[in-house]
Amino acid sequence: MERTEYSNIEELFHAMAKAASESETYKKLAFYLEKEYRKIIFMTAEEVAKNCGVSQGSVSRFCMVMGFKGYSDFYKHLQKMVTEELTAPQRYHYTKSGKKKVDDILLKEAGNMRELTSILGGRLYEKMVDDIVKAEKIFLVSARMSATLLPYMKYLLDKLRDQVEIVTPDSNGWNRFYLENREQTLIISTCFPRYSKALVEKLVELKREGFSIYALTDRRVSPTIQAEIPSIVVPITTTSIFDLYSTPMAFINLTLRDVSKKIPDLDKRLEMIENYDNKYGVFYR
Repeated sequence: MERTEYSNIEELFHAMAKAASESETYKKLAFYLEKEYRKIIFMTAEEVAKNCGVSQGSVSRFCMVMGFKGYSDFYKHLQKMVTEELTAPQRYHYTKSGKKKVDDILLKEAGNMRELTSILGGRLYEKMVDDIVKAEKIFLVSARMSATLLPYMKYLLDKLRDQVEIVTPDSNGWNRFYLENREQTLIISTCFPRYSKALVEKLVELKREGFSIYALTDRRVSPTIQAEIPSIVVPITTTSIFDLYSTPMAFINLTLRDVSKKIPDLDKRLEMIENYDNKYGVFYR
């Protein structure tokens, strides 16, 4: 069966109820999944089956009736839907009480990494790469945990070019974009769950004022996409107490690799940086 996309949890609950009418086994699963859906993203198919008193195969078939390829496909979709709902105390409770193994989390992250081969390309991606090269000034804008990616991005961009600044809600630049030349300014944002209201509102404001913006986000129904901000979807793993950002970091690294190929005389700039570091003993030897 072709996979169905559900835009919100209520649509998914409706699909569960419809599937539940097919058998008593499916009714058990629907009742459990609806009641414990926040907890499910920390559980394996085997754990779900055991808690419901059904076979693991029944779990997979139930997911297929709802339009998914199996439990892992259902799990991945559910994970994206409920991530923004979970508070840190809830995550701690579920990860502490559940049996999610480190290997399961790393396997999920490895799957995210493999998706990068299809993400690193396309018209929007290539345009972002070109705009990073051409922009007079770049602002890296984010908030809360999503903002932890910005220093890494800035460190790499500083190797490639000048005029790169980080702006967060607690910085002076947050309310001073009106001083910038919109034609020469590029804004790059990271917007991952739990989505910061202040960040989304700022991006909407900047878009309305005519700034060029690109956002890195995790799903096709994220607030940046709903606000019609050009966005590239990069998956993250949310089944630990804190989200894993290794895939977005890899995306940033590989994107700037493509950027570097389009910057003329970059070898001279890198050589100058290296000579300075050697002259002043920047690195331990």
